[in-house]
Amino acid sequence: MRTTNHGRRTAGVFRLGAEAGRTVRAGRRARRRRTPADLAVVTAVLLGTTVLSGCATLDVDRPFVAPEATEAAPAPPLTRAWRIDAEAAFGPDAAVAYEDGRVLVSTRDGMVIVLNAADGTREGTGDFGDAVEGRVAVSGPLVFVPIAKGRAGLVGFDATRATRRWALREGAHLAGPLLMDETLIAGAHDGTVRGLDPTFGTVRWAARPDTVAQIRAAPVAASGLAIVADTEGAVRAYDPQTGTEVWSASAGAPVYRTPAASGDLVVVPTTRGRLVAFDGRSGSIRWVTEADPIARWATPSIGEDVVYAGATDGILRALDPATGETRWTHTLDGTISVAPLAAGPFVYVGTYRRELVALDASTGEQVWSEELGGRIKAGLVTAGGTLIVLAEPRFVYGFRPQGLATR
Repeated sequence: MRTTNHGRRTAGVFRLGAEAGRTVRAGRRARRRRTPADLAVVTAVLLGTTVLSGCATLDVDRPFVAPEATEAAPAPPLTRAWRIDAEAAFGPDAAVAYEDGRVLVSTRDGMVIVLNAADGTREGTGDFGDAVEGRVAVSGPLVFVPIAKGRAGLVGFDATRATRRWALREGAHLAGPLLMDETLIAGAHDGTVRGLDPTFGTVRWAARPDTVAQIRAAPVAASGLAIVADTEGAVRAYDPQTGTEVWSASAGAPVYRTPAASGDLVVVPTTRGRLVAFDGRSGSIRWVTEADPIARWATPSIGEDVVYAGATDGILRALDPATGETRWTHTLDGTISVAPLAAGPFVYVGTYRRELVALDASTGEQVWSEELGGRIKAGLVTAGGTLIVLAEPRFVYGFRPQGLATR
């Protein structure tokens, strides 16, 4: 992250409101020099003061709080309530929702956008200067941003004070970090796994397996352990407090997408047709589901007593979490590379054919679909009764039940 010094451009500064968001983007395109007066305005805005003429700002002082349980997705049929232009493409895990109806979306242009899920208004915009591929994590006012290029690393940023708390400049982080037991677990592109103090960014422990594998999938939590998979197919479980490796196993093929975890079940997608379920306590394999050997699995989703998994073969599968037995399949006209959204009686999935589809969770029968303006490769989350969808080349959509769409 670049800090302000004698009027140079500031990266990692959050501004509030739609007008402020447009100001940020215009400034980035023009690469204009910022003056001390500019920075004074930014500071005032971040304190919740309306200083831009005609600009109605919204606070981001409220801490970000993760929902205690998965919010039920709105029932179809849905209507597009809003669409915004994020002005850049998205990584595979680019959206995350919070219980107060806000959504954070990161882009490959280095932006982090705070959206009100109900109407799509921007409540904050942050410019972190370099590409953000992985999911942003938060803890109260702190935002943890993985940087994939340029001055790569991991940044801890206080969104309520518009200040960088810390920056770890240890190479590219293509996957988002995991906050677990007051420790931030982060996997770097070079294969190093670190446990950091989330407040100060100090490294509590680091583990570097003897391998040339990379980490492109975010860590997940299972059985009180941090589970990390790499591009050689190794799956390792670490004690989040000490970094001790508790167990290691092999998925039998490279892992590029984030696993799914619930309780003591860890389901790992691979690039060679293998979907492997591990016991989170011991690392033993519970079951394996095979697709076409050239198929790449997307991040799966674990619902109530079911695992949903899609792949580049265009088939969405509902699997028994205990045995891996297939309960139903639904073939779509297009590659699936986004994690299905499993919530309530429906499961949503998007395809490279630009189609957003809702299926009956118990039978796999299609009950609704909508064609979007681009391929759906990232983000299906629900917040405040709104289904959020990210689609190429750079658009964020909000879908709500018919009659509840705001604009």
